[in-house]
Amino acid sequence: MKRSELTLLPRSGADRDAAAAIPFGMGPSARTSLLLVAVALLAGCTTLRDRREAASAPPPPPPPALGTLSPSQVQTALGTGASFTETVVGGKTYMIAFGADGTAKRTAMGSKTAESGTWRAADPGYCAKWGKTAAETCYTVNRTTTTTYDILDTKNTVVAHLSS
Repeated sequence: MKRSELTLLPRSGADRDAAAAIPFGMGPSARTSLLLVAVALLAGCTTLRDRREAASAPPPPPPPALGTLSPSQVQTALGTGASFTETVVGGKTYMIAFGADGTAKRTAMGSKTAESGTWRAADPGYCAKWGKTAAETCYTVNRTTTTTYDILDTKNTVVAHLSS
């Protein structure tokens, strides 16, 4: 076998010796360098492709404007299952999460016991019920900054603040 021939699967000692010099008499360190360059080039191609795809993907929808949110905006802003810090007027603080499926959980700070409830986007913003015997209460949601919301009761009084 000539040293310039490419053998992918060496079978015997002579073939292995010929394959060790692939391509055209390159030694093991040169082959390793060539392999690393090839891998780096392929990785760069993937990175460039991913960047092009990311650049062509539509941007996420902008957050709702400051002010009162509609029920659909409340669903989008709060109903993701993400946790918010809820500070109730009067001082009690909770970690609260509104699930897209209408479930809700809140845990008082310092407690390990979560309270379960339900919620739904509804006019004027959302309605929630905590525990099995509590009555449903509806609220208006005012967005005050990009990450904070005021929760108002039916008398238009701020009863809590949410922040993400």
